[in-house]
Amino acid sequence: MKKQLQNLKIILILIICFFANYMNGQVIGAASDHSISLCSDNTVRTWGLNSWGELGNGTTPSTNANPIPVQVSLISGIKKIATGGGHSLALKNDGTVWAWGLNSSGELGDMTNINRTSPVQVSNLSNVVFIACGYAHSLAIKNDGTVWAWGANTYGQLGNGGTSNSITPVQVTGLTGVVEVAGGNDFSIAVKSDGTVWGWGNDLDGQLATHCFGCGSTSPIPISGLANIVSVACGYHHSLALKNDGTVWAWGLNNSGSLGNGSISRSDSVIQPHDVGNTGFLGGIKAIGCGDRFSLAVKNDGSLLAWGDNSFGALGNASAGDSWFPVQVLNINSVTSVEGGTYQSLATKSDGTVWAWGDNVYGELGDGTTTERTTTVQVSPLCTVLAINEEKNNLVLNIAPNPFSSQTTLSFSQEQKNVTIKILDVLGKEIKTETFSGKELILEKGEMQAGIYFVQITDGSTSSPTVINKKIVIQ
Repeated sequence: MKKQLQNLKIILILIICFFANYMNGQVIGAASDHSISLCSDNTVRTWGLNSWGELGNGTTPSTNANPIPVQVSLISGIKKIATGGGHSLALKNDGTVWAWGLNSSGELGDMTNINRTSPVQVSNLSNVVFIACGYAHSLAIKNDGTVWAWGANTYGQLGNGGTSNSITPVQVTGLTGVVEVAGGNDFSIAVKSDGTVWGWGNDLDGQLATHCFGCGSTSPIPISGLANIVSVACGYHHSLALKNDGTVWAWGLNNSGSLGNGSISRSDSVIQPHDVGNTGFLGGIKAIGCGDRFSLAVKNDGSLLAWGDNSFGALGNASAGDSWFPVQVLNINSVTSVEGGTYQSLATKSDGTVWAWGDNVYGELGDGTTTERTTTVQVSPLCTVLAINEEKNNLVLNIAPNPFSSQTTLSFSQEQKNVTIKILDVLGKEIKTETFSGKELILEKGEMQAGIYFVQITDGSTSSPTVINKKIVIQ
């Protein structure tokens, strides 16, 4: 039965309409049958299927399993990665974007439809600060807040007002001030600096939350019912949004319970997932992720929740059944980020290790085997991942409100003494620095312009300094 499902998956990939993963540019990514991570030395590792050059290491494509991570060739100085159905992106420190893998719809953006086994530079694109992949399309935010897209466009997922594929980046129409993007199978979602959310592309299952199933759009439209959003994630035909108060909101396809509200009815408007035990609403969340038909959320205490489709153990709870509300992912803590694939998931821990669970027929869990895992296993340690390090040594930093227009409050879980606080822009340029003692600090906007910044807290009082990095958005 499993072999039949895998063969079906390959057929559907060839017609570009099913089974995909959609990542927003981070330090890990899980795709249809391969996975990717960004190492602390700013190089990239990949593992899993290599049918179209997904591994990016120059080897001849094949359907063999590759369960041990390998280094992507020809690129270094990478600060963000993203992966789609059969392709991947890497953002370099110089603002250029590089791509490899499947290119049948132009998703590599190199002005061809030639698959690439090694990275090639995306053409006519510079000054990029954020990247994301849909199934067969790609997205990038430039440092001026505009969004650019390339690849498949059958349903208008490039957002340029048309439905023709593009082998080179085109600008998403009428959208500025964008701080984050995410791609689904055939739609795209963006967060603006004012905390609003916009979407474009297919709306068959309500993935644009238009209150009208099937009312898609070839240019961006607002997602109603959302405000103060700081992050988004997309699955096959559903999406999640994380609010600055730690609540999660969901909409779209729900036939496996991926919206987490205790039902399997799709929704063309935003709703709140329930909490563990199907009571109350989910809160206290610091990061989100989507698989094909399941969802993931990291709690402030570093624990991890999942809900939706549990084929091949994708929820990591040692169970075989789907869950229509959040359940605990077992045997993992201190989680900093999470991403989902078709049937597999990846998570990073604060110690820089990567953990995986779910389907593994092509070695996409990277544990040296092709054994399906219903609980977490560590990816073979070829490198330390470029850790987000939002918390270490049980130290937690909360920032609220975020986004903000005039001031926000930095609240620490523990009393601080002479820590260094730096504000950095998206290119890593230092905007301001100060030394702080106490548990709460008021951060004023001052002369900073609207946009994305990072708060970096460093406690150098020990031989192993604690470093916390948090994103802030000024409206």
